[in-house]
Formats: sequence, C-alpha cells, structure tokens
Amino acid sequence: MALSVVLALIAAALIGHFSITVWLFNRLHALALRRRVVKVLEKILLLTMSGVMVAAVLAWFSFGIEALAHRLWLVYAGCAWLATAAVIPCWLFPKLRERTPVALLANETSLINVTERLGFKPVHGFEASLCASLPGNELLTIAIQRKSLCLPTLPRSLDGLTIAHLTDLHMTGQLGREFYDLIVDETNALQPDLIVITGDILEKEKCLPLVEPTLGRLRAPLGKYFIVGNHEQRLPDVAMLRQSLTAVGFTDLGGRCESLEFLGQQFLIAGTEPAQLYDPVTGTFSMAGPFAGDAYIYSCSQTLTLLQDGRVLFTGWADCVGDYTPLVRSEEHTSELQSP
Repeated sequence: MALSVVLALIAAALIGHFSITVWLFNRLHALALRRRVVKVLEKILLLTMSGVMVAAVLAWFSFGIEALAHRLWLVYAGCAWLATAAVIPCWLFPKLRERTPVALLANETSLINVTERLGFKPVHGFEASLCASLPGNELLTIAIQRKSLCLPTLPRSLDGLTIAHLTDLHMTGQLGREFYDLIVDETNALQPDLIVITGDILEKEKCLPLVEPTLGRLRAPLGKYFIVGNHEQRLPDVAMLRQSLTAVGFTDLGGRCESLEFLGQQFLIAGTEPAQLYDPVTGTFSMAGPFAGDAYIYSCSQTLTLLQDGRVLFTGWADCVGDYTPLVRSEEHTSELQSP
C-alpha cells in the first residue's frame, strides 16, 4: 500500500479518535450524575483515550506499521474511520451551511480578558490552574454579545426592550468570586430591562453562599428570572439553589410564566426545563416547580410515567399556545416571550 494512502488512513483514524473522545465526553456531561462521579468517569475516559493513542504510537515505533494491522487495531481503526465519515455530514456540513438569522440585525461582540482586568487569575485547584495556563485557552475570557433583533411577531411597542441573557455560569469553586463579580458588574453596566439566567448555574452545594454577593447584585427594572439545567441535578437538592436565587430577588420560571409590562404593552415570559419528578405524597417536583400561571398559556405536550415508588416522571415540554417567539436559548434550556 502506498505510503500516502497509509498516512491518509492514519490521519482519518486520528480525526475519528478525537471525534469519539469529544462525543463520549459531551454525553458524559449530559448525564444526570453527581459531579464527583462525572469527574471520576471523565478522568477514566480521558486516560483511556490517551492510552489508546500512546499504545498505537509505541506499537508503530517498536514493531513498525505492520503492528497496527492486528485485528484489534483494525477494529478500532474501522470505528474511527466511521466516526470521521459521520463528522462530515453531521457536523462539518451544517457548520458550513450556517447563515445569519434574518431576525438578527446586528451582533457586536466584545471580549474581556479577566486576568488583565483583575491583575491575577481567579482560579482555584490544580485542574483549573492547568487549564488556565494552556496556550490559546479561553477559560478567563468573557464575551459580551450585543444583539439587535427584529421580530415581526412581537408588538411594535416592545421595540427597544433589552434583555441580558446569562447562561452556563457553572459555579463549582474552580473560578473565584472575582470572576462572577466581573460578570455581574458588566451586566449591570448594560442597564438591561430584564435579566434571564438559563440553566447550568451552580453545581456544588458549597458554592451556594456565592449566590447572594454575586448574582444578588444584578439589577433590572422588569426583574430577573432563571431556569435550571441538567448540571443542577448534581446538587443534593436543587431546591436549595432555587431558594437561594429567589431570596435575592430572582423569579423561578421553571415550567412557569410571568406577565410583564413594558411601555404599556403586556407580554409573557415563560421557561421550560428538563424532565420533572412529581411526588404526590408531598405534592412537590424535584426538578422544576409545577406548571403555574393562566390555564390558557400552556399546552402541556408531555409524557407521564408512573414509577414503582408512586412518583410521576414528567418528560416533554410546556408549550405556549398560539404565536410565541423564543428570544433566549441555551442548549435545551429555553425562555420564551409571548404577547398575551
């Protein structure tokens, strides 16, 4: 076989190996597991995938390219080649076809180098310190995107409404309070009409005391709202986070809607979350609050499963009836704005 062909196959296998690693890593972090379990499995995954690479290189240099013709290597190489073939139509082509949405009139992005602004790196722990020291990393870079939208389904009276959208803050203790203080200061400087935080806010119980001195300082005349994401499932009880946020002036939009008014125009803001677990004994939901608000707002297209312990698992979404416009979205965490 020609050397060029061999090198092309090896390159394709490397791309596939990297794609498999990224896919497994992302799927792992999407699971509703305790953070400690996720971190252990994460390290096992990365060590295993790195070990495969090292073993392949050692086999090549020790025994020659023929060593990679072993059945086990060929089976894995076949999987890697399939992964490479899948990446092209599933990831590359959609990326190349991406176009600016018609509703997006302007998008100005400014970057803040946190280290330069603060004069030090607000990181704690070996892992965060290591990541912050890697060339090209953006761990300590804050991006502020100012987007102007034209949404024909919204009343003209809502023209000029400003929303500050924060998401995926991931409070774990690896980034210090100074990092989040800077985010809060920059958000308040924008003087938004309302603020929404759309999930993956806090993952460790020990970080709950950070909520009041940081997120508690956010200010907006129409209020500040939140929904939780899948990473909050790593907390012993997500209700602790909900209570901490509502105690500092946030409104919980998990499966709920609120009626607001801007320049005389009423509108609704609603939030959806991941699956909810309802306990009929206590009458409480473990992941999100019960769907509240006016009855005509929601058309609950959900699946309800009765569990053996008597609890009910809610999956699906609470959809707004009629025309609505999703304004802010983060992964599967969504907030929606609707004219009543």
